[in-house]
Amino acid sequence: MGSKKKLAIFDFCGTIFKLQSPDMFADFVAKQNLRTKMLQLICSQLSKSEKYCGIHHKKVKLFKIKGTPKAELTAKAKYFVENVILKNLIEDVVKELDKYIEDPDYDVIIASGGYNLYLEYFCELKKIPYLISTNIEVINDVATGKIEGIDCFGPNKILKLNKVLDVNSYDLESSICFSDSMSDKPLFNLVGNKIFVAKSGDKYTLTKL
Repeated sequence: MGSKKKLAIFDFCGTIFKLQSPDMFADFVAKQNLRTKMLQLICSQLSKSEKYCGIHHKKVKLFKIKGTPKAELTAKAKYFVENVILKNLIEDVVKELDKYIEDPDYDVIIASGGYNLYLEYFCELKKIPYLISTNIEVINDVATGKIEGIDCFGPNKILKLNKVLDVNSYDLESSICFSDSMSDKPLFNLVGNKIFVAKSGDKYTLTKL
């Protein structure tokens, strides 16, 4: 019987992509009208609150795209990848990503709180076989402005991961995870090799934990 395959798990925002993609995509898709202006004011107030919670901010931002047809979302997701994401990648991490994509001993998975529509296209371009993400709810081919199911953040990443892969069928001790945030501690705890991506000015360093 052959040896088990290994996992290479990559966070996306701040790890592969330099910026935070969910709010950027919501702003990118949203039409400028009174409703979106009011929602932006709410986001501004939330960010000033002592009890600031990123998930609340994210949900308000996403509500900006309510009523957007799925076809428009899909088209804008592709444009967002080609003109924003691909121009703002962290080069050293992408080199690692490409290395593991080419290695037949590893299955690569993106585990991100970013949204499914543009991440699916990114994975298609990079030939990444697995993705877990936060899904934009679409009903009758129109965005509701809400998250479908759970936000792919923190321990929820483990829940989603277990729905996509039989995690126990992998050599987890030899597997690896890349992330810029300790909110991914559940993923770090899952594997034997942990790489922390840190930013200092315009430079990024990859440190083994």
